[in-house]
Amino acid sequence: MLFYQRHGVEEYYIYNPDTIELTGFIREQEWLEEIEEINNWVSPRLGISFELKSDNLEIYYNLLS
Repeated sequence: MLFYQRHGVEEYYIYNPDTIELTGFIREQEWLEEIEEINNWVSPRLGISFELKSDNLEIYYNLLS
């Protein structure tokens, strides 16, 4: 993660399919800060949302108006 931090990545996501856990980080000024409420989060850069189900992660593309 330090590599992405140093190189200006805007968003960073870690998904563990074994435990159905998703962690996300978004750049706030100079640092990647953890996204507190990741379920149903909509990525401002990618325009996708993440929905954690009991047995998997579903990702949806949100059409921007």
